[in-house]
Amino acid sequence: MKRILAFLLVIFLGLGFLLAQTANKSKNYKYLGKLSANQYDPESVNNKFGQYGNPYGETINNPFSKF
Repeated sequence: MKRILAFLLVIFLGLGFLLAQTANKSKNYKYLGKLSANQYDPESVNNKFGQYGNPYGETINNPFSKF
């Protein structure tokens, strides 16, 4: 009886893990830049002239963007 319960537990945990991995892969992610204090790093959100720190693009610094 204990072996059956252990087997079922392993099966359910395995299926849960596989479903979680599949769900994570199906989401669309957008890279929003590097959280860095370096204002000269081109990927930093603190670089006001860079792609990810620009206050006018789709960045976290733009209050009108969806991020």
